[in-house]
Amino acid sequence: MKFITVVFACNDEHGVFEGCVRKVEFENLIELSAISRDRPPRIAFVQFERLVRIVRISGRAFPVRSFRNYVGNICCAAVQMEAHVATELLNFLKDKGAFADDAGIVPVGNAWRGQERFTLAAVEASCPA
Repeated sequence: MKFITVVFACNDEHGVFEGCVRKVEFENLIELSAISRDRPPRIAFVQFERLVRIVRISGRAFPVRSFRNYVGNICCAAVQMEAHVATELLNFLKDKGAFADDAGIVPVGNAWRGQERFTLAAVEASCPA
């Protein structure tokens, strides 16, 4: 089973959780930025038995395997999720139309801007070994 790390820029410059997500990075596949700076999508990390088990974005829940706050800097939190869940999240964010791609590997960026949906096989093939 393959896991993908997804990093969310969801804290302010002081490390305080804002409840919205301004950037999303899927490992080294693609970096996304919220199109609206005034009203970026809402995000929540849902705990069960004191551990974060779900990330909820714009009302849609995605199960996670692990959670870590302050990843890379105090503005980011990261989760690890199964590759098929990361693929669902990627398609959800694409369908929502609230994010634009900033950087990433060419095939994933082209897929983001194209009409096709992401598949598990394509995401797994694009992941670093």
